[in-house]
Amino acid sequence: MVHKPGPALERLDAFAEHFLGTTGAPGVSIAVTDRQRTVHLCARGFAEITAKIPVEHETLFQIGSISKSFASICVMQLVEEGKVDLDEPVKEYVPWLAVRSKHAPFTLHNLMTHTAGIVLGSESTFSGPPGVLALRETETGAPPGEFFHYSNVGYKIVGLVLEQVLRKPIGAILRERLLDRLGMDSTEATITNEIRDRLAVGYVPYFDDRPSPLAGPLSQATWLESDTADGSISTTAGDMAKYVRMLLNKGKCPDGRVISEESFSMMTKKHVPQGDDYPGVFYGYGLGVENLDGHVRIGHTGGMVGFVSSMRMDMDDGIGLIVMLNSLHDADVVAKFGIGVLSAAVRGNEIPTVPSKDKHLEIENASDYVGKYAHGVRGFNILADGRKLIMQCEGRSIALEPRDKGMFCVDHPDFRLFLLGFEKRNGSVVAAFHGSDVFVKTGTPKPKAFKYSREWESFTGHFRSYNPWLSNFRVVLRSGSLLFIVAQSGAEEPMRHLAIGKFRIGKDDRSPETIEFDQIVDGKAQRAILSCGDCYYRVPTP
Repeated sequence: MVHKPGPALERLDAFAEHFLGTTGAPGVSIAVTDRQRTVHLCARGFAEITAKIPVEHETLFQIGSISKSFASICVMQLVEEGKVDLDEPVKEYVPWLAVRSKHAPFTLHNLMTHTAGIVLGSESTFSGPPGVLALRETETGAPPGEFFHYSNVGYKIVGLVLEQVLRKPIGAILRERLLDRLGMDSTEATITNEIRDRLAVGYVPYFDDRPSPLAGPLSQATWLESDTADGSISTTAGDMAKYVRMLLNKGKCPDGRVISEESFSMMTKKHVPQGDDYPGVFYGYGLGVENLDGHVRIGHTGGMVGFVSSMRMDMDDGIGLIVMLNSLHDADVVAKFGIGVLSAAVRGNEIPTVPSKDKHLEIENASDYVGKYAHGVRGFNILADGRKLIMQCEGRSIALEPRDKGMFCVDHPDFRLFLLGFEKRNGSVVAAFHGSDVFVKTGTPKPKAFKYSREWESFTGHFRSYNPWLSNFRVVLRSGSLLFIVAQSGAEEPMRHLAIGKFRIGKDDRSPETIEFDQIVDGKAQRAILSCGDCYYRVPTP
């Protein structure tokens, strides 16, 4: 496999240690494989923090959406057997399926490529039928095949198709058609209390109402059970190496083929771009596909309540790995580094080094942000320390932690509830924003006044539910626009007016996601209803 495997694997282990130390993630389990065998296993950190139970090679982790590729393989098996047609309307297999739509019916192909035009789906249900039934309250946002919009409920439907055709529960289908064939004897296809003693304990940020610093405090995640095809597999790194090896061999395993090479080609075809957030990455069937340095890379990430995982393969170098965490830190950071050092070893190139402790704080063009920012009597200074940004506020100096889309986490009492972002105009930074507040940079014109409907003020605030996937969010009014902000991640999405009290969530007009407000008391909406009917209620906290 690798030209000089030892140094590359040692470097991967060192990076895993570095990652745990930098982020505060409790534990990690990693497997590396080539096309013939498992090359390396790495277990670091704790499966349970309080009792200091170590992660072992036999420890189970929930892999979330990586399960989608398992379900896709089972569908392709049925295609080969002539039992399903990828281009047949899904209602032919699940007759009670209903969703409001002005467009043609969607197919299995649409579901498996996230182009059915349907919503992400409710995560407040734990089995397939209730989550799919909730689609009756939604409307498709685009014709099938036109718009990539990631949908967990879409893969719940895929699982129901498998169950309807084979007359077996999804767990039994995955066991018989994949897990047993691959010798994945430690893997569980559904999450139940019966396997809880074998699972690592999942952890989430201690505060769920704000973006957490990388090494912020943790608490145990809410326990849940699940048996849906979009993400209910729990497994070990060693077992996942067998699965990755089958993918590296394009559907072939020791006792023959799991799927034909033609079916594998369909799974890894670049069916649809994944959008602006993932430039150059396409979606196949349950797998992402990209070209990097002339090589084909495939993989997928997965997230559960308290778990994150990443699976990456280089199909030309013939290497792959799985990285599993029992926290909500970014496993893909480790996976990208791992596939990079392994590919370098295969090609005889210099092996990348483990970055410095503060490397994650560095950004491009840090000097562009330097300046004084003010919002009324409040304000702060931004300084550049090499490629790092430092906020000076009320006598304190705080390093800004970069997040996605040019946003930053700031560990300061006045800036903890939202990420800090910066507005650029003609290539220059002109303002910073935090929640509803805009801080104008000294030397730039004051922002113009914005017009908006006064009723929008009744929709702003903090809303909660008991859904462990999305426990709370905020709606803020900034620069004349309403924004939907996920409290824990800080991710922001624009809200576009559809009707009285109803808005589309997302910058694309084809987004099927909506939010609706009602129960107005004293000029404030007390309830917000998301796309699939999940209800959130106003809380008094900011």
